[in-house]
Amino acid sequence: MENQNQQVQSCGEEIDLRETVKIFLNRKKFIFGLAAIGAAAAFILSNYLAKDQAKNQVEAVIEVGTLAAMGDAKDGLNRCGPLLVESPAQIKEKIDRGVYTAPAKEKSGVLAPVKLEATEIKNTNLVSLTAESKNSKDAQDYLAAACDLIILDHRQKSQNFAAALKTAPASETLVIRPAVETESSRVNSLLNAIVAGVFFFFASLFWVVIEFWWRGK
Repeated sequence: MENQNQQVQSCGEEIDLRETVKIFLNRKKFIFGLAAIGAAAAFILSNYLAKDQAKNQVEAVIEVGTLAAMGDAKDGLNRCGPLLVESPAQIKEKIDRGVYTAPAKEKSGVLAPVKLEATEIKNTNLVSLTAESKNSKDAQDYLAAACDLIILDHRQKSQNFAAALKTAPASETLVIRPAVETESSRVNSLLNAIVAGVFFFFASLFWVVIEFWWRGK
């Protein structure tokens, strides 16, 4: 008797499983259709956002030049090592205040917004400059213009200092690493489409199960 009950229960479970599979197969167009629509919508939206949010970052490194060594002066002033034309901290502070913003725009001819930042490289006379813009060429042109302006400014200061002390400048400010693209932040449209497709696939399966359960009440 017990064996018969187990057989009946097993048969009932097998029938329920077949019915469930049959329901999913009958609704396969809905399931895969919803997944495809979700994936397509995510792909299109990602591409739209990518055009608006993509930013290109370009970096260059400047080596700050030194003024004439005080001991080289002909008037016998105190002897000390060469002094920097300007400290990396001073360059960063000027860039943060936007001292080079308008001149760099005018020199480069870039009209689009460009974000310029400076980072001190500790225990060196090096400064890392970065320019960020939606357009890579705009960022490169703007950064090159900013570097040129800093070099010209330092050259003038160094020449004035050397002329006052009647000696030659120790070294000029130079760009030791030209502008290179370091980062391009973009939305991964394909990955977003895959994630959305999987999500809507399981969501549609869940919807079919809920619908089947509701009808069976």
